[in-house]
Amino acid sequence: MLTLLLYCVPTILYVVWRTRQGDDRREAIADAGAVPGTGRDSLWGLALIVPIALVGWVAGMLLPATTTRAPLSDILAPTTIALTLVGAAGTEILFRGLLGGVLMRRLGMLPGNTVQAAISMLLSLTVLLTDARLWPLVIAEFVVAWLLGALRARLGTCFPGILAAGLGQLAAAALLAG
Repeated sequence: MLTLLLYCVPTILYVVWRTRQGDDRREAIADAGAVPGTGRDSLWGLALIVPIALVGWVAGMLLPATTTRAPLSDILAPTTIALTLVGAAGTEILFRGLLGGVLMRRLGMLPGNTVQAAISMLLSLTVLLTDARLWPLVIAEFVVAWLLGALRARLGTCFPGILAAGLGQLAAAALLAG
């Protein structure tokens, strides 16, 4: 939960800063992707679960055979589901909502989305410190971040991406369960 709050701080500061600059608060919130969207937007998010799960599954299949796989019962535990969705909320609000929104407005959709996906991927490079053979996870992070950024660009909101990211990760983990 603390991670979610920390990931939301830059967005809150951005909205406050824009408002103090004289911009309309609703416009600043929309630029940060923090608008609820519609039911149809949620359907777009749900449609991305399968591609995200497939990317995660392929990455998981490329990992060393010695990689520990969680049992399905652990993946489907309410705590795991809640923590995955909370983590997805934080990353979507910060990376796709705020960072992606700013970059795509300034650079255009393709370059801006690619830069936000690369920045998101840079944070996953730390997994390589534990084992360099986990590189497929870094590539998967870039691909998934790019897909979620494209969703954000299409819909103007980061919230459908929360469901897509969280449920896609859980589905990939379930497919790989030991």
